[in-house]
Amino acid sequence: MHFLLLTIGQLALLDARAFRRLFLLGERPLVRHLLILVTRSADSYSYLICFGILWPLLGGDLGIIAALAIGFALELPLYKLIKSRFKRLRPCESLPAVQERIPFPDKYSFPSGHTTVAVMVACLVGMNFSLLWVPLLLWAAIVGLSRVALGVHYPADVIAGAVLGALCALSANLIHGLLFL
Repeated sequence: MHFLLLTIGQLALLDARAFRRLFLLGERPLVRHLLILVTRSADSYSYLICFGILWPLLGGDLGIIAALAIGFALELPLYKLIKSRFKRLRPCESLPAVQERIPFPDKYSFPSGHTTVAVMVACLVGMNFSLLWVPLLLWAAIVGLSRVALGVHYPADVIAGAVLGALCALSANLIHGLLFL
C-alpha cells in the first residue's frame, strides 16, 4: 500500500510539473486569446450552433444527431459523477502563484468536461465522416491543451477527460447501432 501511495504522490508531482510548463504557453497575449477562442468553441452552446450549421453540410443525417444525443446523455452524468467523487481542486486554487486566465464553471477540475465533450464529438463525427476525423481530433487536443494553458485543469484532468470522451463515443456508437439497425 505504501508503494501505491508513493506512486500516486509521484504522479501528482509530475502532473503539477507538466501543468507549470504548459501553463507558460498562455503567458503570451496573442496565444492566450487564441486559446480562449479554442476553449470557447467547446462550450456547450457552441455545439448547438455548430450542429445547426454543419448538419446540412453533413447531408442532414439524423443518425449522427441521434448518436451525439446518446453520447451527451452518457457523458454528462458520468462526468458529473466522477467530478463529484474526486473533488480535485483546480490548479489555480491549489498551486501557489497560479491564477486562472478564464472563469471556470465549477470548483473541481477532474476530469476536464471541455476535453471530454470535445473528444466525444470528434470521435463520433469522425467515426461517421472519416474526412473530419483528423481535423476534429486535432481540435479536441488543442481544446485540452487550452484548458491547461488557461490555468483551469491539470494535464491528468485532460487525459482523463479524453479517455472518458472516447469511451462515451464508443458506447454511444454501439448503442446507436443497436437501437437503429
